[in-house]
Amino acid sequence: MKKYPEPESAIVEWKESLPQKHPSYKTVIGFWNQNGGKLILGVRDDGTVVGLPQNQIEEYLETLERDIYQACSPPIIPRIFARRIEDKIVVIIEVSSGM
Repeated sequence: MKKYPEPESAIVEWKESLPQKHPSYKTVIGFWNQNGGKLILGVRDDGTVVGLPQNQIEEYLETLERDIYQACSPPIIPRIFARRIEDKIVVIIEVSSGM
C-alpha cells in the first residue's frame, strides 16, 4: 500500500474518511486560527492511502465547501480538490490562515 508523501504535522492532518456526524470543522477552524493547513481525506492514521469511494468524490467536492462555509463564523472558504495517488483518490482541504 502506498504511503502519503507528507507526514502528519501541525499543518497536515489525515482522516480515513469524513465523519458523518461531526465533519472535521474543528480541524479546519484550528488551521484557520493558526498558520493554515491541509486536511487529507482518504489516508489512515499510519499514512496508508486508502482513498475515498470514487462514486462519492463529486459529492464531497460539491458539499464540503458549502458545509464548511455555513458551519463557520466568520465564514471560511477553503480550497478543496481531489488528487489521485496511484489507483486511489483522496480529497484535500487546504485552509489558509485567518486574520
